[in-house]
Amino acid sequence: MLRIALVLSVCCLMLHSFPLAAEVITSYSVAPTVVEVNLSSSRSGFVIVSNDTDKSFRIQIDPKYFTPQELGFGRHINDTVAGIENIADSIVVSPKVVRLTPKSKRMVRFSVKPGKTLEKGEYRANFVFLPVEKKDADEIKADAKGIGTKIEWILELRIPFFGSFGTREQSRISVSASSGTEKEQYFVDLVMKNPTIWRYPGEFTFTDADTGEDLGLIRLITYRETEYSYRFMLKQKPRGTRVRVQWKSFLQDVPAEPGETVVEIK
Repeated sequence: MLRIALVLSVCCLMLHSFPLAAEVITSYSVAPTVVEVNLSSSRSGFVIVSNDTDKSFRIQIDPKYFTPQELGFGRHINDTVAGIENIADSIVVSPKVVRLTPKSKRMVRFSVKPGKTLEKGEYRANFVFLPVEKKDADEIKADAKGIGTKIEWILELRIPFFGSFGTREQSRISVSASSGTEKEQYFVDLVMKNPTIWRYPGEFTFTDADTGEDLGLIRLITYRETEYSYRFMLKQKPRGTRVRVQWKSFLQDVPAEPGETVVEIK
């Protein structure tokens, strides 16, 4: 049997099985899909892992840290930030491996035990969930000879963990916008810089500055002390159109300073 790993990063997403011919999907889901902890008052919690299939398997859970660049969310403004915000080594999960019977659910508890004195700000990690299987001797021989007849896709899930310490303040970003064309389609390039110690969960709306026509909406998270670039492809608009870009937080519990800018399509 050939096993192929698929890595899925999850923010507000639940995963479901999808059939492929002559292939087996190991499908499961995790709730919540984003873990938020106030480290000033609570340093423990839990997640629920659900088996959505009619087969049994085991899931291994590991706290890991990924830089914004590894996640595709820009880069740190300062190289020292990763060492500050990384709290993966301080997270203890129990159990580290759970066995899920068909259509079952298991609770995985976690606690945060910092080995350093926390300073005010936001800390990050990811819970990485990966199915693991104990092979028997016959299966190992079959794999070694390359005679397995099934392909099993192993879904690796990454659930974001955010821990805040101290009184949360408004995050803010500075945004520079420029325009251009790509394959005869107009676009707006955004460069977002977050100098604060809190993430900015930004909802960006694009409208025609003169007519108010809706041109689109996106949601982008800019982590603490990070610079993030994003290209937004526009509906067909004539050269000279002025596009208003407005941004605000899309999370009620994460305050962020709103803003706007206008860029002319050139």
